Amino acid sequence: MKSLLVPRIEQAFEIFKSENNLNKVSIYPKNIPEKLLDSYLPDAVKEFKSLNKELQNATADEIDDHIVDYVLNECDIGFLLSKIQFLFNEEATLQGVKDKMMEMLQHTHPYDQVNRDYWIRTINKIKHVDVLAKYADSDHLDSFVEERASDWKENLKEE
Repeated sequence: MKSLLVPRIEQAFEIFKSENNLNKVSIYPKNIPEKLLDSYLPDAVKEFKSLNKELQNATADEIDDHIVDYVLNECDIGFLLSKIQFLFNEEATLQGVKDKMMEMLQHTHPYDQVNRDYWIRTINKIKHVDVLAKYADSDHLDSFVEERASDWKENLKEE
């Protein structure tokens, strides 16, 4: 049964990442698809058994096909997206993206010549992971500086 759900969960997770501009960043917790599978499947089996009292005492082999049909019918992409959203830790993911941005800025010339406090303040102004995530690679670092830190040259380190 797990083998039938894994592709659907992975598809939903890819949709979630794409819709939330999270394809380029580490997402927390890191194992959302596995957590979803491990938390949802036992609940779905219990729910199925409670709805089908005549199968309550049947062995797993006897009801496996019924459960698979039930789970696959109940477990559409929209349902999975809502479960992924519930498991997703936006704060931890946002902090990870902030850390990545700081590392890139501190190791990219000429931005490495700017006071660290300035970058911290600038990055911390962005409160939504999807907004910050669009800048979280070296190809978009200049866009971040142009759009969010146009006064960066005024904050160069004192020599």
